[in-house]
Amino acid sequence: MNANDSNRLDKILKDILYRIPETLHVMIMDRDGNLISARSQWDAYSNSTNLEKDFASTVSAFTAPMFESAAIQGAFMDFGDITTQLTEYTNKIMVLIGIGEEGVFSTFIEKSGSVANLIKIIESYKHEISYILTDQLHIIKTPITQEIKALFYAEVGLKT
Repeated sequence: MNANDSNRLDKILKDILYRIPETLHVMIMDRDGNLISARSQWDAYSNSTNLEKDFASTVSAFTAPMFESAAIQGAFMDFGDITTQLTEYTNKIMVLIGIGEEGVFSTFIEKSGSVANLIKIIESYKHEISYILTDQLHIIKTPITQEIKALFYAEVGLKT
């Protein structure tokens, strides 16, 4: 990724992260769970940049498949495409939003925060993030990933 795109994604993530004080973490990943960019409220308190990167990489590895699983479920049940997925935990809410064909925007917010406003803010950046992901990063699915997905889709009776 070129420096301009990297800087722009960083600015977008910071704007989303700090516009609603209860937002804890924001990250962009591909739908296979590979972390592209992340920001966290921890950034202001941590002396180690590796802490956040390790956390975000781990989170992206399991949240993107959750989103893909919901997409497959929606297709199988003929509900249409998934746009937003909310997961409510005891103290936090995770919001996953599809970005273009290949991206997922993941964020965690305190329950006291406004999820509706957070989603509106993310939606306002969706097209710009999608442009960067598709035209600048050239996210290309590996043949093995495509083969595995095709086998799974065939198993549940869906077309790829």
